[in-house]
Amino acid sequence: MHAFFNKWFRIALFNFLVVAAMGVLVRMKIVFTLPFIHQKNLLHAHSHFAFTGWIGLALMIGFLQVLHLEGLVNNESRYTRWLNWQLIAAFGMLCSFPFQGYGLFSIAFSTLAILVSFAFIGVAWPLTSQVSNRPLFVLLVRSSFVFTILSALGVFALSFLMATHNTHQPLYLGSLYFFLHFQYNGAFFAGILALLVYHLPVLETTVRSKAVIALMISCVPAILLSVLWMPIPAWVYALAVASAAVQVVCWIIIVPPFFRAIKNAVAQNAMLSLPRMLWTVSLVAASLRILLQAFSVFPIISNFAFAYRPIVIGYLHLIFLLCISLFFIGWVLQKGIEIANVGRVKTSIMVLLAGMVLNELLLGLQSVGMIGYWPVPYTNEMLLMATVIILSGLILLNLNLRGSKLTA
Repeated sequence: MHAFFNKWFRIALFNFLVVAAMGVLVRMKIVFTLPFIHQKNLLHAHSHFAFTGWIGLALMIGFLQVLHLEGLVNNESRYTRWLNWQLIAAFGMLCSFPFQGYGLFSIAFSTLAILVSFAFIGVAWPLTSQVSNRPLFVLLVRSSFVFTILSALGVFALSFLMATHNTHQPLYLGSLYFFLHFQYNGAFFAGILALLVYHLPVLETTVRSKAVIALMISCVPAILLSVLWMPIPAWVYALAVASAAVQVVCWIIIVPPFFRAIKNAVAQNAMLSLPRMLWTVSLVAASLRILLQAFSVFPIISNFAFAYRPIVIGYLHLIFLLCISLFFIGWVLQKGIEIANVGRVKTSIMVLLAGMVLNELLLGLQSVGMIGYWPVPYTNEMLLMATVIILSGLILLNLNLRGSKLTA
């Protein structure tokens, strides 16, 4: 099944290219008029396809690959059907959201995406119990599954509100942040941790295992960090603060062994240099995520965060691009594809990384400018340039991997 995973990882990476192309259109709409494009609908298409066609698909492939390595998945045709349905749902949303927003077809494809994820969970859940000597991997995968199910409640709420034209802003934002929290901080984060733990089983000790368990449990009350802008009782605020503190302590226990294990793995195998770089950046971004969540408990910071859109966008892109996407590219290079020309792939990744970092810096600069009431000139134009650089890096990466040698 090696060729099977090579093919599907390449499909997922192509979908990431499509996500970047949509991002360029979003930024072009801000810089230029483009009256034929509906900005909000385009954003819905961009985000839904990113979640389903890129990260959701990559998680499925990664989990299936681990189950295959454990000798639990060998039937290509059976799992090809699930992945094909995932693609149909993703491209259905990509094609329907720009034209109708939340309408009949877009909601139908969104529902299909949820049903496919539920069906995949139903098949994969019992198989994970048979993964030998990897209890933390099983815990993290199942946590990712549970968070996926929880996030679906936010999707259903959003679909209902949009279909019924309910404009109650707190209800809409609450549903949106509920969905985003359990996707970004829950399902996606637990998923990449599961794959990293499987590849680098450095946390299989009593203290570290308990830290991972506490980290996953604290993700549930951490949703309160996303609604601090609402009037909430003191005990709810205290619970939000406690969840942020638990996550910081757990991460301090968890993350150092990963950095050491990545360094040691590369010392033994020079071909791991690219995954090492990507996974290191991913872990740094994850650490920033934990810190930013912790700082959000301070009212002055949370008020700024939720009042200025670039701060929220910067936070989401930090997780999506630098934490999750870079991890998966590293996983593909390490587990999925044998590289024929390391130099060209490295150049592609450096271009991609430069665009991602530039994007974050510009969003941060834009946020500071808004807070200080001094607009930074040409920020939108520079953000468009950053997204074009990201797209260029992904085009180069896809072209270079297309010519790579398949793993035997």
